Amino acid sequence: MGWFRRRPWLTAVLVVAYLALLVTTLGWPYPVEGDRGTRFVFLLDAMLSVGVGSRTTLIAIEVVSNVLLFLPLGLILWWVLGRLRILRNPWVHLVVALACGMVVSISAELFQREFLPERTGDVRDVVSNSIGAAIGCVLGLVLDRVEARQAASARPEPD
Repeated sequence: MGWFRRRPWLTAVLVVAYLALLVTTLGWPYPVEGDRGTRFVFLLDAMLSVGVGSRTTLIAIEVVSNVLLFLPLGLILWWVLGRLRILRNPWVHLVVALACGMVVSISAELFQREFLPERTGDVRDVVSNSIGAAIGCVLGLVLDRVEARQAASARPEPD
């Protein structure tokens, strides 16, 4: 992923900012939807008060939020493993990046269950987090393939 390689300082800032957001979100002591939480769901509350939405909507928002939260992690893991150049096979690379994303998700849920009494570890969160990490990994694979094709087409043909 050439964009990351051409702008290392910006990449570092974005990665640090994302990781700070991830750690804050996963380690927040109160559930987002609770009275003591940060109330990110004020829009959902308004929807429910006028009869639009349901408990299913809350679950869907939670699942989509978890997928979106872990998508950048999958992309970052893909990029870091690519920079290390340890894994030559892109499919092994993909599986390792996905496994790392799952380990982070499981660790976060176990941490919440054990150390944050008002939060609960949930299998749905692990699944949706892992799906987000998987999408990020696949996005990294696709971006690498597109970049490789562009580089190959930009090379002059030998006479």
